[in-house]
Amino acid sequence: MLWGHPLLHTRSPALHRRFAATTGVALRYRAEAVTPYEFISRARRFFAQGGWGANVTVPHKIAASELAQVLDREAAVCGAVNTLYYRGGVLCGANTDVVGLRRELLERRGLASVDDLHLTVVGAGGAARAVIVALSPHCVSVDLLVRRPQRAQALVRDLERHGIRIASVRDLAALGKDERLECTLLVDATSAWVRGEEWGIPSGSLSPGAVFYTLSYGKEADKFQRLAKQHGAGACIDGWGLLVEQAAASFALWTGVFPPTDELCEAGLAGLET
Repeated sequence: MLWGHPLLHTRSPALHRRFAATTGVALRYRAEAVTPYEFISRARRFFAQGGWGANVTVPHKIAASELAQVLDREAAVCGAVNTLYYRGGVLCGANTDVVGLRRELLERRGLASVDDLHLTVVGAGGAARAVIVALSPHCVSVDLLVRRPQRAQALVRDLERHGIRIASVRDLAALGKDERLECTLLVDATSAWVRGEEWGIPSGSLSPGAVFYTLSYGKEADKFQRLAKQHGAGACIDGWGLLVEQAAASFALWTGVFPPTDELCEAGLAGLET
């Protein structure tokens, strides 16, 4: 089950059908648009009727963290849950986005072997928080680029309570054209450019050869690819691998079986449709 509102063009049911077929696990999975007013009662009814587990997407991730009786560390630090499951009669909450980011960027893309990994995250919302929680233990420094620096301070203070230090918070609007941002990995955790807004990072301000990463995939990531090239990116990675890996981690929590992901990640979205 996947709950969100709205639910547009989700690939999760197709992914979990593929995992079930690959592993031989009998699993029924469907997406259901549920408003914030309906979410808690719908979730409780689902589990009371014997549901194994569910995925949760916006705008229900915070509510899911409050519904769960036990949170894993990643979910607790993120303050958000994207996976609910039963363990020993207890409703548990996990944030498999964190696991997915680590598997995709650190393991599959080899960034765990980079000795001097400087991370810059664009944005300060829930997606940015998950990125920082996932990657900060492997980074020399973590910097934020945001449109509202004052609002970002709450995120910085909260992360510091969990032992995660943010080196700097910089205002996108005040970023000078001649100002150099030293980073080896830039992660865009916003959707501003998808909505047609200006990205706000001056061309030439980022370290040449940096790896650019977006949480979007498919057609939504095409514009980001062009932006990355304009900024001299050494590589540009979209969010397809994250989608696959976080789904696989959820599947494993429900079934005890971690499905193979390499083929799907390498084939991209077209591989799911074959």
